[in-house]
Amino acid sequence: GMIKNRYPLTRLSNNNYTPFFIMGSGRCGSTLLRKLLLANPQVVIPPESGGLLAKSVRFFKENNYRSWEWLVDQIVEIWKRSSDFDYWGLQGKLASQDLHNLHQEHRSLESIIGYIYMSYMRVYKPEAKMWGDKTPYATFGLPSICQLYPEGKIIHMLRDGRDVVNSLLKHRRCDSVEQACARWNDSLKVLSMQHANMEVMTIRYEQLVTNPESVFNQISQFLHTKLSYIENAPPIHLGDGHLDHHSELQRSLHQKGVGSWRREMRNDDINRMLSLISLNLEKFEYV
Repeated sequence: GMIKNRYPLTRLSNNNYTPFFIMGSGRCGSTLLRKLLLANPQVVIPPESGGLLAKSVRFFKENNYRSWEWLVDQIVEIWKRSSDFDYWGLQGKLASQDLHNLHQEHRSLESIIGYIYMSYMRVYKPEAKMWGDKTPYATFGLPSICQLYPEGKIIHMLRDGRDVVNSLLKHRRCDSVEQACARWNDSLKVLSMQHANMEVMTIRYEQLVTNPESVFNQISQFLHTKLSYIENAPPIHLGDGHLDHHSELQRSLHQKGVGSWRREMRNDDINRMLSLISLNLEKFEYV
Protein backbone atom coordinates (compact mmCIF):
# COMPACT_ATOMS: atom_id res chain seq x y z
CA GLY A 1 0.00 0.00 0.00
CA MET A 2 0.95 3.66 -0.24
CA ILE A 3 2.80 5.30 2.60
CA LYS A 4 0.73 8.40 3.17
CA ASN A 5 2.21 11.41 4.98
CA ARG A 6 5.87 10.61 5.02
CA TYR A 7 6.72 14.25 5.62
CA PRO A 8 5.03 16.69 7.98
CA LEU A 9 3.73 20.07 6.85
CA THR A 10 5.65 21.67 9.67
CA ARG A 11 8.17 20.67 12.32
CA LEU A 12 7.03 22.01 15.63
CA SER A 13 10.34 22.70 17.26
CA ASN A 14 11.63 25.76 19.05
CA ASN A 15 13.92 26.81 16.25
CA ASN A 16 11.07 27.23 13.79
CA TYR A 17 10.61 30.67 12.29
CA THR A 18 7.10 32.04 12.67
CA PRO A 19 6.37 34.57 9.96
CA PHE A 20 3.73 37.27 10.05
CA PHE A 21 0.94 37.67 7.51
CA ILE A 22 -0.62 41.00 6.59
CA MET A 23 -4.17 40.12 5.59
CA GLY A 24 -7.49 41.76 4.86
CA SER A 25 -10.11 42.34 2.21
CA GLY A 26 -7.85 43.98 -0.37
CA ARG A 27 -7.92 47.78 -0.92
CA CYS A 28 -7.50 47.97 2.85
CA GLY A 29 -4.08 49.63 3.18
CA SER A 30 -2.00 46.46 3.35
CA THR A 31 0.32 47.59 0.55
CA LEU A 32 0.90 50.89 2.31
CA LEU A 33 1.74 49.04 5.51
CA ARG A 34 4.15 46.78 3.61
CA LYS A 35 5.91 49.82 2.17
CA LEU A 36 6.25 51.47 5.59
CA LEU A 37 7.49 48.26 7.23
CA LEU A 38 10.08 47.76 4.49
CA ALA A 39 11.73 51.03 5.47
CA ASN A 40 13.00 49.06 8.50
CA PRO A 41 16.23 47.25 7.65
CA GLN A 42 15.36 44.08 9.56
CA VAL A 43 12.09 43.35 7.71
CA VAL A 44 11.55 41.75 4.33
CA ILE A 45 8.13 41.24 2.71
CA PRO A 46 8.16 39.98 -0.90
CA PRO A 47 5.53 40.91 -3.49
CA GLU A 48 2.18 39.14 -3.08
CA SER A 49 2.06 35.34 -3.08
CA GLY A 50 -1.47 35.03 -4.50
CA GLY A 51 -2.98 31.68 -3.53
CA LEU A 52 0.38 29.90 -3.57
CA LEU A 53 0.62 29.10 0.15
CA ALA A 54 -2.77 27.36 0.33
CA LYS A 55 -2.15 25.68 -3.02
CA SER A 56 1.20 24.33 -1.79
CA VAL A 57 -0.42 22.89 1.34
CA ARG A 58 -3.12 21.10 -0.69
CA PHE A 59 -0.60 19.72 -3.19
CA PHE A 60 1.81 18.55 -0.49
CA LYS A 61 -0.91 16.74 1.44
CA GLU A 62 -2.24 15.00 -1.67
CA ASN A 63 1.19 13.84 -2.83
CA ASN A 64 2.86 13.12 0.44
CA TYR A 65 3.58 9.48 -0.45
CA ARG A 66 6.00 10.58 -3.20
CA SER A 67 9.75 10.95 -2.81
CA TRP A 68 11.17 14.02 -1.07
CA GLU A 69 13.08 15.14 -4.19
CA TRP A 70 9.92 14.92 -6.30
CA LEU A 71 7.90 16.94 -3.75
CA VAL A 72 10.58 19.64 -3.57
CA ASP A 73 10.76 19.96 -7.36
CA GLN A 74 6.98 20.07 -7.79
CA ILE A 75 6.37 22.70 -5.10
CA VAL A 76 9.18 24.92 -6.41
CA GLU A 77 7.71 24.47 -9.93
CA ILE A 78 4.24 25.53 -8.73
CA TRP A 79 5.75 28.79 -7.47
CA LYS A 80 7.95 29.35 -10.52
CA ARG A 81 5.02 28.88 -12.91
CA SER A 82 2.75 31.34 -11.10
CA SER A 83 2.25 34.79 -12.63
CA ASP A 84 2.26 36.23 -9.09
CA PHE A 85 5.77 34.90 -8.55
CA ASP A 86 7.07 36.74 -11.66
CA TYR A 87 7.21 39.94 -9.59
CA TRP A 88 9.55 38.36 -7.02
CA GLY A 89 12.42 38.58 -9.50
CA LEU A 90 13.89 35.20 -8.56
CA GLN A 91 14.06 33.72 -12.07
CA GLY A 92 17.04 31.42 -12.18
CA LYS A 93 17.78 31.94 -8.49
CA LEU A 94 15.93 28.97 -7.00
CA ALA A 95 18.04 25.80 -7.07
CA SER A 96 16.21 22.88 -5.46
CA GLN A 97 19.48 21.06 -4.81
CA ASP A 98 19.91 22.59 -1.34
CA LEU A 99 16.49 21.27 -0.39
CA HIS A 100 17.12 17.80 -1.87
CA ASN A 101 20.02 17.39 0.53
CA LEU A 102 18.08 18.40 3.65
CA HIS A 103 18.54 16.02 6.53
CA GLN A 104 15.56 13.73 7.20
CA GLU A 105 14.43 15.54 10.34
CA HIS A 106 14.25 18.88 8.53
CA ARG A 107 12.11 17.67 5.64
CA SER A 108 8.75 19.41 5.72
CA LEU A 109 6.70 21.67 3.50
CA GLU A 110 7.62 24.52 5.81
CA SER A 111 11.30 24.03 4.91
CA ILE A 112 10.49 24.35 1.21
CA ILE A 113 8.38 27.49 1.67
CA GLY A 114 10.94 29.00 4.06
CA TYR A 115 13.63 28.39 1.47
CA ILE A 116 11.64 30.36 -1.14
CA TYR A 117 11.13 33.36 1.16
CA MET A 118 14.74 33.23 2.37
CA SER A 119 15.90 33.21 -1.25
CA TYR A 120 14.05 36.48 -1.77
CA MET A 121 15.66 37.86 1.38
CA ARG A 122 19.11 36.75 0.27
CA VAL A 123 18.77 38.49 -3.11
CA TYR A 124 16.99 41.72 -2.13
CA LYS A 125 17.64 42.37 1.55
CA PRO A 126 20.34 40.15 3.01
CA GLU A 127 20.54 42.28 6.16
CA ALA A 128 16.91 41.43 7.11
CA LYS A 129 16.19 39.30 10.17
CA MET A 130 12.51 38.52 9.68
CA TRP A 131 10.14 37.90 6.81
CA GLY A 132 6.43 38.29 6.39
CA ASP A 133 3.83 37.95 3.67
CA LYS A 134 1.41 40.61 2.45
CA THR A 135 -1.36 39.06 0.37
CA PRO A 136 -4.98 40.05 1.01
CA TYR A 137 -6.14 37.25 -1.31
CA ALA A 138 -4.35 34.70 0.93
CA THR A 139 -6.87 35.58 3.66
CA PHE A 140 -9.31 33.24 1.94
CA GLY A 141 -6.81 30.37 2.17
CA LEU A 142 -6.12 31.03 5.84
CA PRO A 143 -7.24 27.59 7.14
CA SER A 144 -4.50 25.97 5.00
CA ILE A 145 -1.87 28.55 5.94
CA CYS A 146 -2.72 27.90 9.56
CA GLN A 147 -1.83 24.21 9.10
CA LEU A 148 1.54 25.29 7.77
CA TYR A 149 2.21 27.99 10.39
CA PRO A 150 0.05 27.14 13.40
CA GLU A 151 1.95 29.72 15.48
CA GLY A 152 2.06 32.39 12.77
CA LYS A 153 1.02 35.95 13.47
CA ILE A 154 -1.65 37.80 11.52
CA ILE A 155 -1.82 41.56 11.11
CA HIS A 156 -5.38 42.25 10.00
CA MET A 157 -5.59 45.51 8.06
CA LEU A 158 -9.13 46.70 8.67
CA ARG A 159 -10.61 49.57 6.69
CA ASP A 160 -14.07 51.13 6.62
CA GLY A 161 -16.07 48.77 4.38
CA ARG A 162 -17.62 51.67 2.49
CA ASP A 163 -14.18 52.85 1.38
CA VAL A 164 -13.11 49.28 0.61
CA VAL A 165 -16.15 48.63 -1.59
CA ASN A 166 -15.69 51.95 -3.37
CA SER A 167 -12.01 51.20 -4.00
CA LEU A 168 -12.59 47.59 -5.14
CA LEU A 169 -15.07 48.90 -7.73
CA LYS A 170 -12.98 51.89 -8.77
CA HIS A 171 -9.90 49.73 -9.38
CA ARG A 172 -11.99 47.03 -11.06
CA ARG A 173 -11.02 44.39 -8.52
CA CYS A 174 -14.71 43.44 -8.28
CA ASP A 175 -17.46 43.50 -10.90
CA SER A 176 -20.42 44.49 -8.74
CA VAL A 177 -21.40 46.13 -5.47
CA GLU A 178 -22.56 42.70 -4.28
CA GLN A 179 -19.23 41.06 -5.03
CA ALA A 180 -17.25 43.86 -3.37
CA CYS A 181 -19.43 43.74 -0.25
CA ALA A 182 -19.04 39.95 -0.07
CA ARG A 183 -15.27 40.36 -0.28
CA TRP A 184 -15.24 42.66 2.76
CA ASN A 185 -17.74 40.61 4.76
CA ASP A 186 -16.02 37.30 3.96
CA SER A 187 -12.58 38.57 4.92
CA LEU A 188 -13.93 39.68 8.32
CA LYS A 189 -15.57 36.31 8.82
CA VAL A 190 -12.38 34.37 8.02
CA LEU A 191 -10.23 36.61 10.21
CA SER A 192 -12.60 36.37 13.17
CA MET A 193 -12.38 32.57 13.23
CA GLN A 194 -9.98 30.82 15.59
CA HIS A 195 -6.96 29.52 13.66
CA ALA A 196 -4.95 27.17 15.89
CA ASN A 197 -2.53 29.29 17.93
CA MET A 198 -2.27 32.06 15.37
CA GLU A 199 -2.52 35.45 17.01
CA VAL A 200 -4.43 38.18 15.23
CA MET A 201 -3.76 41.86 15.70
CA THR A 202 -6.12 44.35 14.06
CA ILE A 203 -4.86 47.65 12.67
CA ARG A 204 -7.24 50.22 11.28
CA TYR A 205 -6.29 51.91 8.04
CA GLU A 206 -7.75 55.15 9.40
CA GLN A 207 -5.35 55.03 12.35
CA LEU A 208 -2.39 54.13 10.12
CA VAL A 209 -2.81 57.26 8.00
CA THR A 210 -3.53 59.59 10.93
CA ASN A 211 -1.18 58.25 13.61
CA PRO A 212 1.41 55.90 12.09
CA GLU A 213 3.75 56.14 15.11
CA SER A 214 1.17 54.61 17.45
CA VAL A 215 0.46 51.85 14.95
CA PHE A 216 4.17 51.05 14.68
CA ASN A 217 4.40 50.86 18.47
CA GLN A 218 1.61 48.28 18.47
CA ILE A 219 3.24 46.24 15.71
CA SER A 220 6.60 46.36 17.50
CA GLN A 221 5.03 44.80 20.59
CA PHE A 222 3.13 42.24 18.54
CA LEU A 223 6.20 41.09 16.59
CA HIS A 224 8.64 41.52 19.52
CA THR A 225 10.99 43.75 17.55
CA LYS A 226 11.51 47.50 17.45
CA LEU A 227 9.97 48.87 14.26
CA SER A 228 9.85 52.55 13.38
CA TYR A 229 7.64 54.65 11.20
CA ILE A 230 10.20 56.33 8.97
CA GLU A 231 8.79 59.38 7.27
CA ASN A 232 9.97 60.04 3.70
CA ALA A 233 11.98 56.82 3.60
CA PRO A 234 14.02 56.45 0.40
CA PRO A 235 12.31 54.50 -2.40
CA ILE A 236 12.18 50.77 -1.74
CA HIS A 237 12.33 47.80 -4.10
CA LEU A 238 8.69 46.67 -4.02
CA GLY A 239 8.74 44.39 -7.07
CA ASP A 240 5.10 45.11 -7.87
CA GLY A 241 4.86 48.85 -7.15
CA HIS A 242 4.26 49.56 -10.83
CA LEU A 243 0.92 47.71 -10.88
CA ASP A 244 -1.88 50.18 -11.50
CA HIS A 245 -3.88 49.31 -8.39
CA HIS A 246 -0.84 50.32 -6.29
CA SER A 247 -0.61 53.70 -8.02
CA GLU A 248 -1.34 55.82 -4.93
CA LEU A 249 1.66 54.43 -3.10
CA GLN A 250 4.21 56.94 -4.26
CA ARG A 251 2.60 59.74 -2.31
CA SER A 252 3.22 60.23 1.36
CA LEU A 253 0.57 59.36 3.93
CA HIS A 254 -2.64 61.15 3.16
CA GLN A 255 -6.14 60.96 4.57
CA LYS A 256 -7.78 61.53 1.20
CA GLY A 257 -8.79 57.88 1.09
CA VAL A 258 -10.86 58.14 4.26
CA GLY A 259 -14.54 58.68 3.46
CA SER A 260 -13.99 58.97 -0.30
CA TRP A 261 -17.01 56.69 -0.92
CA ARG A 262 -19.28 59.67 -0.15
CA ARG A 263 -17.88 61.68 -3.05
CA GLU A 264 -17.33 58.89 -5.54
CA MET A 265 -20.27 56.48 -5.33
CA ARG A 266 -23.74 56.78 -6.83
CA ASN A 267 -26.65 56.92 -4.40
CA ASP A 268 -28.27 53.70 -5.53
CA ASP A 269 -24.92 51.89 -5.18
CA ILE A 270 -24.50 53.36 -1.69
CA ASN A 271 -27.94 52.10 -0.65
CA ARG A 272 -27.25 48.61 -2.00
CA MET A 273 -23.88 48.59 -0.28
CA LEU A 274 -25.26 49.69 3.10
CA SER A 275 -27.93 47.00 3.02
CA LEU A 276 -25.15 44.40 2.64
CA ILE A 277 -22.45 45.61 5.04
CA SER A 278 -24.27 47.62 7.72
CA LEU A 279 -24.04 44.78 10.27
CA ASN A 280 -20.25 44.71 10.06
CA LEU A 281 -20.02 48.50 9.92
CA GLU A 282 -21.82 48.54 13.27
CA LYS A 283 -19.87 45.63 14.70
CA PHE A 284 -16.55 47.36 13.95
CA GLU A 285 -17.91 50.75 15.03
CA TYR A 286 -17.65 52.53 11.70
CA VAL A 287 -21.22 53.79 12.11
